[in-house]
Amino acid sequence: MKRKIGMIAVITAITLLLGALLGVLIEQKVNPTVEITAWECQGYEDSIVIGSLKVTEYAESPYNGTRFTPKNQEDLQAMIDMSPYYVGTISTHFSFSPTSGWLFYKDNNSYLLWRDETSGRYHLDNLFSDCVMNNDHFIFPTFVSSYFSVSQMEYAENSGYDLAQNAIYNWMNYDQAKVFYSIYDEDYVIFDDFNRIICVKGYSEYTKAVSSYPNIVLNFAESRIGCKTETGDIIYL
Repeated sequence: MKRKIGMIAVITAITLLLGALLGVLIEQKVNPTVEITAWECQGYEDSIVIGSLKVTEYAESPYNGTRFTPKNQEDLQAMIDMSPYYVGTISTHFSFSPTSGWLFYKDNNSYLLWRDETSGRYHLDNLFSDCVMNNDHFIFPTFVSSYFSVSQMEYAENSGYDLAQNAIYNWMNYDQAKVFYSIYDEDYVIFDDFNRIICVKGYSEYTKAVSSYPNIVLNFAESRIGCKTETGDIIYL
């Protein structure tokens, strides 16, 4: 009799254990724990993992970053606070769509974690801009996300619209941008306090390489954007 009771106890314990394990497996399938990642703007490769989080929805694209819905907000905030790459909060824009969120930094790249109010999903995106000039197409880290070209600048100017001013310089002044770029490597960014110019390295889409010197010119004094040649000349859009 005692042996029978003991066997029943063992079977019950195993059943409970299997049930618990099954519950965990179901939970992981329905609400998996995933790494929240994004790619770097120099070559579209994985660059940062800001943390892991239990989610109800998740998608990742090499060109769009991570899209997800956290299971609960408390875990999301804890992940942000614990991330070694967390810098602070920022207000910026993606192609003139005002956006606020949490700023992260790693290896000369800045990332924004933000919430899409329409869908309720969170996005982790690389903060960068595109610039087509001097017979090349450059991608460079910025505190906004915009696209610039000669044709765009000319069209905006003919329409009475200052594209560079509205896309870049209305969002941060020189001193604020200097703080933003101050965490970047010393050889990646140059600050010219007298002329209020910041130069940052751009990644060439044509050569698939980062410039050997800070070649993208952000002129805060004149609200202009340009490219510095190897001889030191500046070609403005």
